[in-house]
Amino acid sequence: MKYMTCFVYGLTLTMVQTHANAQTVQGSSTGLEEVIVTARKRVENIQSVPISVTALSGSELANQNAREVRDIALTVPNISIQASSGNLTAPTYTIRGQVQNDTTAAIDPSVGMYVDGVYWARAYGSNASLLDIARVEVLKGPQGTLFGRNTTGGAINIVTQDPTFDSFNGSLTASYGNQEEFDFNAVGNLPLIDDQLAARLAVGHQENGGWVDNEFTGKDMLSSDQWIGRGKVLWTPVEKLRVLFSAEYFDYDGVGPANKLVSITPFIPGVFDPFGAAQLEALLESGFTDDGTQYADGRIYDLALNQKPKTDTTTQTYSGTATLDTAWGTLKGIGAYRKVRTRSAVDNDGTPYQIFDVPIIASTVDQWSGELQASGNAYDDRLAWTVGAFYFTEDGYDDLAGIVVPFVLPQFRTLRVQGSDVENSSEAAYSQGTFKVTPELSVTLGLRYSVDRRHKRQYQEILDPTNPNCDPALTPESDLEQCVSPKFKRKDSATNYTFSVDYKLTPDMMIYAKTARGFRAGGFNSRQGADQEDGGSFGPETVTDYEVGFKSQLFEDRARFNTAIFYSDYEDIQSTLLTINPETNQPITLVQNAAKARIFGFEVEAEAILFTNFRLSAAAGYTDPEYKDFEDLSGDRSDEKFPLSPKWTASASAQYTNNLEVGRLLVRADYSWKDKIVFMQNLHPPFTEAKSYGVLNGRIALAFSDGKYEVAAYGRNLLDEDYKVFALDLESSGLGFISNQYGQPRQYGVEVSARFGQ
Repeated sequence: MKYMTCFVYGLTLTMVQTHANAQTVQGSSTGLEEVIVTARKRVENIQSVPISVTALSGSELANQNAREVRDIALTVPNISIQASSGNLTAPTYTIRGQVQNDTTAAIDPSVGMYVDGVYWARAYGSNASLLDIARVEVLKGPQGTLFGRNTTGGAINIVTQDPTFDSFNGSLTASYGNQEEFDFNAVGNLPLIDDQLAARLAVGHQENGGWVDNEFTGKDMLSSDQWIGRGKVLWTPVEKLRVLFSAEYFDYDGVGPANKLVSITPFIPGVFDPFGAAQLEALLESGFTDDGTQYADGRIYDLALNQKPKTDTTTQTYSGTATLDTAWGTLKGIGAYRKVRTRSAVDNDGTPYQIFDVPIIASTVDQWSGELQASGNAYDDRLAWTVGAFYFTEDGYDDLAGIVVPFVLPQFRTLRVQGSDVENSSEAAYSQGTFKVTPELSVTLGLRYSVDRRHKRQYQEILDPTNPNCDPALTPESDLEQCVSPKFKRKDSATNYTFSVDYKLTPDMMIYAKTARGFRAGGFNSRQGADQEDGGSFGPETVTDYEVGFKSQLFEDRARFNTAIFYSDYEDIQSTLLTINPETNQPITLVQNAAKARIFGFEVEAEAILFTNFRLSAAAGYTDPEYKDFEDLSGDRSDEKFPLSPKWTASASAQYTNNLEVGRLLVRADYSWKDKIVFMQNLHPPFTEAKSYGVLNGRIALAFSDGKYEVAAYGRNLLDEDYKVFALDLESSGLGFISNQYGQPRQYGVEVSARFGQ
């Protein structure tokens, strides 16, 4: 089996303050719990952190029926997590209008992913199940200082549960639902030596029978089989030293993505002429109107594909964290290694004919990172300071094999393999301090200097009987050098900052103002072929963000209300376009520095206990990005909308709990709504955009025997809403078709769990 492996190991030397492992402190039935975060790499109450951050605990995620990382977008404002075009385990993350939807190793994402303090440069495997999670933090806006590794849009910080010394305990959870969905999780905490050695093991398995029918092959699609396992060992050899090792394994085998043909444009000369009436009739029966130009609603889960799509991803993650207390503060060092292997195949045209198939999309990536950090307090605790240094290196390759049928458009050649070898490195030094001018007034200043280096070597092998160059079967080895480019390199550096002022109006109310500058290094296009003068290079982008916010805990902790307003100046945007490679006449995605923009928006989050045992929460986000200047070879494009960026996001949740004679009852409903979203250029609406839609989830659970056992019924997308998660426009490139991918229909099932130990 072809697969992708992701592998991480390392050592982290850390010293943390009290409650380093805490995520929430549970309140009573009449008061909201305290939420603890590490959004500034120190343990703080979320209400005292002068940045826009949303935190979800592991128990909160379970009550929301959140199974995967992408589910956090259901309740967090101004974030969108969409399907990838070619890999089911590599979603595309958008925060406040900023996104990079290309996953190659020569390009960095605008939203950073951090797991247990380790930066994950590639999205592959990041949509794993939420197994044994302590909390998920979503940091919005450019992270100029502490999480500054090219995260211009924001960061997702995932913290998993650590071992504890207190007792032997664990849990078993199993669920079964429609679509042949089966999940199983097992967690065990093992104290081995009193106050010195403990281990924690967690294993999860998910499988799904699929919900899309391929009428051409008669088989289901979007079926999946996923395993994830994590082991952690906590060692405290002396009183002030804490060492934590972690190893994680993830394996995914799925049938997909599933591209549904939604639009044909027969008037483009030659595109569908070879197929004839019978073939076109088959396309019409797959959901088209009589003229074959527009998709007919009602059959979005019936496809007809000749190429079997698949996604195989395997990851292994090894990391270590050691914590040391000193007389002056905290010393923290992080080292990690991560290895990624992935292979997928896609039928881009969504037809039973070989028009544009991609039988190979493969990546291999190895990354190493190290971070040394010191933090503490000074001047009678009026100054909280952090300094650190960060190192990152990465090497790997991306392969792509696309097939464009020569008799459809004769000028197209059948491309066998093209790809690139990439080497990346990044070094940074940073410092940040918060000074209490008065007990109510605090000022924060942070600086980070980064240097990013990138090397790329392009290669291609073309199978074309009329031009045997670059085909190893037809070309002498001595001539193959023309198929490999020289090694291209670039170096980018930047100084970024964070500055904020916050003032406590009362002990429970705070206002703040913040500005931050983020930087994302330049890169290379990996899919242009070997004959490139500059390697397909593009420059860095920068974002300068301004934010004012208000945070409050009201009515004796019965209500919480937070809001933030932001404005961003966005320069040299790394924009992803779909175009034609002039060398090969192949449709390709191309990243270039295309525009300047401004982004304005706000977000509101509120939570309240309206009466005993009944909690209501709501959130809303507004993002309005607008190009100031956007022009390329096709002309002025400044009127286009930002891709993958809904203008409005909103959610509401209601939860009721009560102690009955038979046990503790929980009833919860979650509703999430997203505004219209466009995909890439959106040149052919409505096929290249998704209409606004809402998703309703629900859960009813009964825990008994003092919470040791629980039985639950759950439902996701209970209203069976049809919604689009991806659009591929190849009409603009001359192929004459557009395909879409759709979200999962109604799911429902039952779940049982058992907890043991204390």
